[in-house]
Amino acid sequence: MAATRDTGGRFAAKPREDLSPAYRRRLERAEAQGKTRREARGHGTTARRAWQTSDLIGNERYERALQVLSRVRRGESLSHAAREVGVAPDTVLRYAGSAFIRDARGRWAAKPNDRLVRRMRWIDERGLTKVEPANAKEASKLSAYLMAVKDFLQTGDDLALRRFKRMRLRTRQKQSLSFITDLDLLERLGNAGQLEFEDLYQH
Repeated sequence: MAATRDTGGRFAAKPREDLSPAYRRRLERAEAQGKTRREARGHGTTARRAWQTSDLIGNERYERALQVLSRVRRGESLSHAAREVGVAPDTVLRYAGSAFIRDARGRWAAKPNDRLVRRMRWIDERGLTKVEPANAKEASKLSAYLMAVKDFLQTGDDLALRRFKRMRLRTRQKQSLSFITDLDLLERLGNAGQLEFEDLYQH
């Protein structure tokens, strides 16, 4: 066993030097891949509930878990997406596991929607600010809008923007926000340097 009981009767991890050589090598390999010691030991992963993720905004592992989730929704496997993003699948499940479900073949698949907390860029009359979409579908709507703004400012084509004139964005704070579709306003903001597109998709 890799654990003993302390004087209070609780489980305590054995010192590493007391572990078998094979087990020590397993821990070292896993930790070299960026896994926590708990993950390296192969213990079960407990996913946070969606409402418990608000304190993870800005946490690099959480942001990477969201990236993996987006890629899985686009058809990639969890293992492949995690490898591409540079994070362990167990880490993804610990931070964003409430958005995954086992499919009929026992593989991890993304749920159609989730309520994980996301902080994204938002455009108002003064430029860029931040907003928290109510769920994954609202976040996808916002991403599509930001891409439409980018296309308009780069090409002058406002076709993709037109569909957002009657749309609204729902937020976690129960707000319903109108998308900025005034072409003159967007051009003024762009010309003033208020819309830096490398920042638009940051959480």
